[in-house]
Amino acid sequence: MKLSLMLLGSLCWSLSVLAQPVLIVNYGPSDNAPYIIEQANGEPSGVIVELMQEFAVRSGIEVTFLKTPRKRLEFSLETGKVHIVVTSNPKWLKQPDKVKWTIPLFIEKNILVIPKTAPDIVKLDDLKGLSIGTVLGYAYPEIAPLFANGEALRVDALEVLQSLQKMQVNRIDAVITSDIQGEWLLKHHGFDDDFVFARFLISEHEIIPAISNLSPVSVEKFNRVFLSMQQDGFIERLLNRYRQ
Repeated sequence: MKLSLMLLGSLCWSLSVLAQPVLIVNYGPSDNAPYIIEQANGEPSGVIVELMQEFAVRSGIEVTFLKTPRKRLEFSLETGKVHIVVTSNPKWLKQPDKVKWTIPLFIEKNILVIPKTAPDIVKLDDLKGLSIGTVLGYAYPEIAPLFANGEALRVDALEVLQSLQKMQVNRIDAVITSDIQGEWLLKHHGFDDDFVFARFLISEHEIIPAISNLSPVSVEKFNRVFLSMQQDGFIERLLNRYRQ
């Protein structure tokens, strides 16, 4: 009888492990370092990975990471191929009402990197006549009129690092990046001696994860756990570590 109970308990534990939900976390080519840092073996690390691994520990679930092209992002969310896009915002999707949204995680700023020898950029008009490094597929509504009118030249790249490398050989005049990405790239790729941040703030926006309607984790649970990560300082410490 005792052995039977032990076997039954072992079976129940095994079934509970097997039944543990698996959350599929999206990342893509546009998630520049340090949001995603691809290792030599192809495995991702970085802010998104550490954030969602901590979420998994606090939620008692399993997470896996799937690289998805930006052009298939919304389709992947709608069909449940991925369950969460961490670095998102309703303004960035064509049909934001087809997914669910969590609480905002943090504020991200769009800023400019310029050569140390260049004049500072303090206002929109200072961008006129410049070639500006941008990320392919990204919209920059605050300066889009300059591009549309030909007053500034948009030069696309797949990632910010490529734009910084172009600026290093004088092919472009400035690079748009987020604050956390810019700080990390300048320090970890040897650009500190050559580039600085301009004073002009292009925009700031909330990072709000997008959740598939087919996610095994409810938005309510996402919000509870994300809120706990904010309140105990985990998210702030994580971002600050990657700014160093």
